Amino acid sequence: MKGNLQMELIFSIRITMINLSMKKVKTFIHVFINSLIPQTNYYPKILHTNFFFSLQYYILLLLILSIIFLVSLPFKYSPNKINAELDAVIAGLNQFPDNLKININNGDLITNYDRPYLMWIDYNNQKILLFAVDESDSLPNSDLKPILLLTGQNLQVNLGGNRSSVIPLNNLKIKTIDKQLTNSLITSITIFQRLLPIFAIGLFLIMLILVPIGSFIINTIYILIASLIAYGVFRIFIKRQPSFKKTLQISFHAITLPLIIDYFLIITKPTIYTNNGNIPKIPVALPLLFLILLSVFVFGGIYEAHYRHIKKV
Repeated sequence: MKGNLQMELIFSIRITMINLSMKKVKTFIHVFINSLIPQTNYYPKILHTNFFFSLQYYILLLLILSIIFLVSLPFKYSPNKINAELDAVIAGLNQFPDNLKININNGDLITNYDRPYLMWIDYNNQKILLFAVDESDSLPNSDLKPILLLTGQNLQVNLGGNRSSVIPLNNLKIKTIDKQLTNSLITSITIFQRLLPIFAIGLFLIMLILVPIGSFIINTIYILIASLIAYGVFRIFIKRQPSFKKTLQISFHAITLPLIIDYFLIITKPTIYTNNGNIPKIPVALPLLFLILLSVFVFGGIYEAHYRHIKKV
């Protein structure tokens, strides 16, 4: 009899906890949907809502988006994909000629080949030019775009979309490239492949802590800036201005859609090319665009909460 009562008590406690959890989920979904776009039938309610309720919503939203971001990483940078790429590099390094020697002396490139050397790799059923050595900078086919191009003056790293990084030969620490060096690289890559699963798990656990914290700090700075701008504008131009605390609280909700768009762009990383093939410096502009978008939503949220609200605040 006593055992049955204990089982019933445990069962009822579990049911209660499940009901509370479901209630919290429903509450979050309700707040999330109504926070997406500033609207009259919800944002005025924020004025009468506890500040810490909005703060909890904002933190939970950041946590969910951070987890989605972290879960997306293995699909883009899975160990299997990285291993396949490294296997292709190893196969290319194994083809390096035994008799080829490349020396860099006082910024000058000297090889014992009288022709350009091309290192091709096979990856995803494609031929990729990984490395090329062209002492006279006169590759026979101008369409060839190696990932690494070593010329008589510098090392060019192809970054895609007609972008490249140029490193003068004087700045290179490696002074001799030969079969011994490529064998050493193969050994290092093989060791890295063995440690890759441990490294990936460790990195994921570190990011699981750092990404939400970093996201909270960065986005809170954006919220503070947008809130200060909105508060200042409303205080100067409109007599009936909201308090800064309520402006900040409204911002916790107004950031919902801008934050989703921001994480979507971070996860998908859409590439935009201009007519000449160059990639615009969008990453530099994104923080400013995000701040502008957030400010627009904060202004909209304040307007819907204060100036279309029938009751006096």
